[in-house]
Amino acid sequence: MKKLSYITYALVIISGLAVMSALWSWYNPPTQIIKEYVEVKVPVPYRIVSTVTKTIKQIVYLEKTQVVTVEKWPDWFTQDANKQITAIGDVPTYKGTTRVASVIDLSTGKSNLVQNRLPMSLFGFENDKRIGIRYGSTDKGTELNFYGDWTFFRVGSFYISGYAEAGNGYKAMLDTSYRF
Repeated sequence: MKKLSYITYALVIISGLAVMSALWSWYNPPTQIIKEYVEVKVPVPYRIVSTVTKTIKQIVYLEKTQVVTVEKWPDWFTQDANKQITAIGDVPTYKGTTRVASVIDLSTGKSNLVQNRLPMSLFGFENDKRIGIRYGSTDKGTELNFYGDWTFFRVGSFYISGYAEAGNGYKAMLDTSYRF
């Protein structure tokens, strides 16, 4: 009897986390994929840092006509002669935030990009959903199953998900996994 009550408490807590995660993802939608270049927002602590104006002999930048032929750039960049690219690079994917800064050497006028992957918080409401079809052989023959998976909460590198599958039979499960 006591074992059943512990399971009930655990299910209530996990259901509460799932509801909180659903509300979090409703009010904080995931980042949309951007198909063109846009300016990056300045992080909060750096918005209040004062700027310094310094005259330098030269600035090294990429030839704009060649840059435009390599890749499609937005009109606000290509049509403005005052906007030039001093450094460019690709930042590897990371589930957390990656801070990127352009650093200029005042003696040479050349810029480089530097990056820092900021650590993820200990807790996080996830909203990672999957739906699919599985086909394969089992001890009873071949089987076709439809499944869905929703990862809704994270503690460190441990993720909590709900999983459902339907085919010849059905199952609904709770999944806890460590991802690295």
